[in-house]
Amino acid sequence: FDLAYNKDSPGQLVTTSNLPLSGDWIILHIDGIVKTIEGFAAAGGVARNQNGDWILGFNHYLGDCSVFDAEF
Repeated sequence: FDLAYNKDSPGQLVTTSNLPLSGDWIILHIDGIVKTIEGFAAAGGVARNQNGDWILGFNHYLGDCSVFDAEF
């Protein structure tokens, strides 16, 4: 997940997930979307190494489900 906070002054946003990591790490960003009226839900994400280089991406159609299910 991205953890954001205000640093030093209002309006300056720092996202900690963009900070360089030491060692062998994989960063996983995932998200889901639901269109309740259409009965459509999908989830997807991307995996990157500690340098921010793309490793793989994925997506999956979930069908008709709740917002909670798509985000989980």
